[in-house]
Amino acid sequence: MQAGHRQPFGPQRRHRRDVAVGKGPVKGLVERQQGVAVGHSVARKRDGEAGADRPYRPSRRKCNRTRAVVSNDHPPRPRINQPNPTPQFSPFASASASPQDRTHPVSPAPLPKPKGTTMRSLSFITADVFTDRIFGGNPLAVFPDGRGVDDATMQAIAQEMNLSETVFVLPPEQAGETRRLRIFTPAMELPFAGHPTVGTAIVLAQTGELDGPGPWDIVFGERVGPVPVRITTASADAAMTATLSSARLPTALDTVRDPAILAALLGLPERAVSGAALDPAAYSAGVPFTIVPVASRAALSAIAFDVAVWRAHLAEQPAPHIYAIAPDDADPQTIHARMFAPAMGITEDPATGGAATALAGYLFDRQRPTADRTVWTLLQGADMGRPSTIHLTADQSDGRLSAVHVGGGAVIVSRGSFTIPA
Repeated sequence: MQAGHRQPFGPQRRHRRDVAVGKGPVKGLVERQQGVAVGHSVARKRDGEAGADRPYRPSRRKCNRTRAVVSNDHPPRPRINQPNPTPQFSPFASASASPQDRTHPVSPAPLPKPKGTTMRSLSFITADVFTDRIFGGNPLAVFPDGRGVDDATMQAIAQEMNLSETVFVLPPEQAGETRRLRIFTPAMELPFAGHPTVGTAIVLAQTGELDGPGPWDIVFGERVGPVPVRITTASADAAMTATLSSARLPTALDTVRDPAILAALLGLPERAVSGAALDPAAYSAGVPFTIVPVASRAALSAIAFDVAVWRAHLAEQPAPHIYAIAPDDADPQTIHARMFAPAMGITEDPATGGAATALAGYLFDRQRPTADRTVWTLLQGADMGRPSTIHLTADQSDGRLSAVHVGGGAVIVSRGSFTIPA
């Protein structure tokens, strides 16, 4: 290499070579001249001048810049070649900062409370229903004083609680009522539901909201009509139980009965439905259910509910909620069950009193019992890890179904409150 001749190294050398041959990121800006060797160029223009062989580019004259003052009070910046530098926590990072300026994830700021808005506290109690111990049965949220809460807020609270049902207790509206109940799933209000009725009765009794030492006979006003409930305690240290009497007797409805469709809905082989001892049908005592018997307890456990099939074939039917049942291997009066209700916003329910009430009509029409009273035990929720026990009773008079009763226990689990606009 001759003295005084600059020979660039590495990327600079490759860049200058690429420019000379019209390659690289500046292809087309500088063309190779005829008769000029690769790596050499014609007479160079001064910065700021343009010519046929090169584009204009600004002058490289240095400008006066204010130098930043470096303080030793701050930790040094990580080296560029430091692998995966650890971000420094900054309590002042804001959501408006650009991604490269953020040092940790920032949650959106809470919405400001409207000026002049008065807030109130709304207390609730949760209980596990159709069980005698916590962490079993079906969870329920009960708001003992729902006065002054509008419909939209009730639905929003139910969605926030995200339980099968949330209940708001109100003063009675009709003569003979003890309290009025409004029952919400995360997606809708229900005219009637057994698990909230039984659970709310026991919560009110355990928290001293009912007069006297018990047993209690009360009446809840629900959209389906007045629902009588009897609350008892077997002994001083035993869990309370409550038994409701359905406001309406179950009636049959039209529904999908094709075993192939119902088997696909449940993710089972067709023979698991077609081979059941009973036929599919729909019944309602206020909330409509399609009852799908399957051949065995094992088939019931194997269910893999297919929402796409439900949307295609049952979502618009009169009974869109699905109650799958299977016989017990030992006791003919014991029935295992699972309930699925996408329309209610419920993937699967651990215990369903409304479905049990509908099931009483279904079983009565098929078994035609001769005794004045027939009792079944329904076991539900075991496949969800929340075993539940529902006691179902059907009374008859002159060969006709005359009353349906649904009962079980409940235990209080927690207490809390919501802060909402007054």
